[in-house]
Amino acid sequence: SCVSGSECFGGQLHFRHSIGVTVSNLEIDGNNNHISGLAFGEINKYARNVKVTNVTVYNHAGDDPPNDSGIGFTAENSQITFNSCISYNNLKGWDLGQGGADGSIDIMYKIINSTAYNNKWGINLNTAGAGIANYTGNVKFFLINNIIRDNTNYGSEIYCGPYNLYAVHNVYDNNGWLS
Repeated sequence: SCVSGSECFGGQLHFRHSIGVTVSNLEIDGNNNHISGLAFGEINKYARNVKVTNVTVYNHAGDDPPNDSGIGFTAENSQITFNSCISYNNLKGWDLGQGGADGSIDIMYKIINSTAYNNKWGINLNTAGAGIANYTGNVKFFLINNIIRDNTNYGSEIYCGPYNLYAVHNVYDNNGWLS
């Protein structure tokens, strides 16, 4: 278990530049602090060949706006498979995308057999990086067999292409929407 204020530096576990990472059987409690849970990459860095399995992140508060904290799972410029993961009681369950530094790196995110509930936003997918105008790589999102429910604003917010989205056998229930 990873608890805010202890071994995880404020509840956040961040892999900035990593290849071949496996994270499994982990629980990260943000204790309602303005932090994010499990993070990969950043604007000038990436994580490749990452597998995240059976990880639960919850209770991460964030500022809305700018809503850059309080995210259960977040990543930029990376290639990650999330399998059997749960995100709840966060500002955002997942926020995955392209950060804009190296416009030639292929980016791929897979969320499989996972659940996002009781967040403000369930799953956000975007390629809204600073260098998007010069981006030449491929961006692919896979949402397969997930449950996205009871999120206050949106179940999923998918914006700022270009990218390929493959959404198969997902259940969306009782999510809100912004007006």
